[in-house]
Amino acid sequence: MGGSIGRACLAAGLRVVTTVAGRSQATVERATPFEVLPSLDDVVRAADVILSVVHPLAAYEVAEQVARSAQRTGRADAIVYVDTNALRREEVERIDAVCTSGGFSCVDACILGSARRIETCTFYCAGPRAGEVAQQLTGVMSTRVLGTKVGDASSFKLDFSALVKGIFALFFEIGAAARTEGHLDDLLEAYGSLDFDVLLSEASLTYITHAHRRSEELRLAADSMRRRGVEPRTVLAAADTLRAIGRFDMDELHRRARSPSVDELLARVARAIARSDES
Repeated sequence: MGGSIGRACLAAGLRVVTTVAGRSQATVERATPFEVLPSLDDVVRAADVILSVVHPLAAYEVAEQVARSAQRTGRADAIVYVDTNALRREEVERIDAVCTSGGFSCVDACILGSARRIETCTFYCAGPRAGEVAQQLTGVMSTRVLGTKVGDASSFKLDFSALVKGIFALFFEIGAAARTEGHLDDLLEAYGSLDFDVLLSEASLTYITHAHRRSEELRLAADSMRRRGVEPRTVLAAADTLRAIGRFDMDELHRRARSPSVDELLARVARAIARSDES
């Protein structure tokens, strides 16, 4: 991802500097399109925005290295540090503390999309100077500022990741079962006809108010999948979630003069799941 971002920045007319000191030969080869400087101190002297795109386990150490370099070079008040790594909020907050103590700002960021098609990606960011960074990347990719609080972009990425991977997990289970009876193509065609915007705006209420019934339907589907040799782990987890929601009285939602928003529905769902865990 780092190389793809760098090449997109070059294509947009931005100067891209990096260092490969202490890095592998593969990293050295990937850096050939960029202006390679001898050391991290040289990078900090040259850059206004420093993007950290590293393995999550190295993210904190890299932030510490940049903080020490900023002090050595006297550039702390001239740089913005952007962490784009897949981290929990608590980890990004630790990195923000390192940056703050080093005298420079941290922006929490995530990039959604494929590194092979970086121009189609969206750069989400949060932090006091997120707007400045988003402006710098105009012309590189789409940008979206999520707010001024460091950690919001990382939390958003994990939420989105869970949504996408959860959909894939469901598909793998259900698709494997459908394949055993030869109707995988029909399943995919029916899935393709779904309008998720309509489902969220119109069907969410019925799914919530009839959650117990939907849970039983999922358990029937799970039994059917087992008979076909597929263990329905994700399907049963979904059934448990709907069963938890079904224990909470949602009938009041039907008696309203207007339909509740998705946000209102999810607020009720959150309370229902919390109560289920307490019981």
